[in-house]
Amino acid sequence: MEFKVGQVVTRWLAGTIPQELAISEITDDRIICGSWEFDKATGAEIDEFIGWGPPPKFAMTGSFIKVPGVKYSSMSDEEALRTYAAGKLPDMAAVKQNEEKK
Repeated sequence: MEFKVGQVVTRWLAGTIPQELAISEITDDRIICGSWEFDKATGAEIDEFIGWGPPPKFAMTGSFIKVPGVKYSSMSDEEALRTYAAGKLPDMAAVKQNEEKK
């Protein structure tokens, strides 16, 4: 699924509070919804002022939008994204092992 300008997405604040936002701009690496910016690959909110964004540059984010096709671990997508939003990154070695077993 490709994102499109005008499309409504759900921002999950702290992985638990939904907020509907309309996409206002799409760049090569970001999805912009008004004053919020999200990583196009992971859906992680990017706010360099407070240190939020996707790894490897950042270690946490406080909100995200769900990006179809992103698989972080053997957890459900929603559970993995909530874990990521809480600043607890999944063990990537374990994720790789789980993916190799499939």
